[in-house]
Amino acid sequence: MPPKLPVFWFFDRMSAGEKYFIPTRIVAEYSAIELSSELQDLDVIFTEDHGPKYGYFRNHRVPATRFPLPDIFSSAGATLVSEAMRAQLLEFDLGETQFFEIPIYDHIVTWKEGNPVPYVTPDFDKPLSGRWFILNNLPRKNAFLPEFSTKLYQKDIGLKHKGVWTGSEPGYQFAVDADIASMGPDLWMDPKTDHTIYMSDRLKIALKAKDSPLKTGFIKHRRCKAVRRP
Repeated sequence: MPPKLPVFWFFDRMSAGEKYFIPTRIVAEYSAIELSSELQDLDVIFTEDHGPKYGYFRNHRVPATRFPLPDIFSSAGATLVSEAMRAQLLEFDLGETQFFEIPIYDHIVTWKEGNPVPYVTPDFDKPLSGRWFILNNLPRKNAFLPEFSTKLYQKDIGLKHKGVWTGSEPGYQFAVDADIASMGPDLWMDPKTDHTIYMSDRLKIALKAKDSPLKTGFIKHRRCKAVRRP
């Protein structure tokens, strides 16, 4: 009987999902395109020059305090985590991963006569409680195996990323080389796939433990197909 292969997981969609409905969206000083472009550069080391300096809720219909944020979510092309999530992640091998702290604020709504849509700006007198960090997931592993993957297709992202792989059909799955994926950090990305975050089984178990206080239920983990090539 062949030896049992290690288990790996991926997720590439961090929308609110069924368990967390967040009608507000965090907006940075930098536009989503600018911030996303910086983070898509596989060699970038995140600095203050890349921004953003802060985030805020811009849905004018509700105050931000009515919708507590989960401990990990995506906005403006970046992944944000709470202080509790950061502490949990730091218990694992993260390689060169960076945590870049930013404050998050509520909003001020200003209506102007004749304009059906209000102006929404940050309320710097009302920071949200807790500390928040941009997660810059720097480790890269060339473990992705397109020939063993299911229901994926290639696309171009900007000028730097040609032919990266992604999936949208039900049942799509990324395959990885078990030996390469087993080496190094517990959290990583692959240069050949589009914004897909991979993690080890031990990290996934810790994040999804029944007694964990972390709110991560909206992340839809999918199991990778592990392959050991001769």
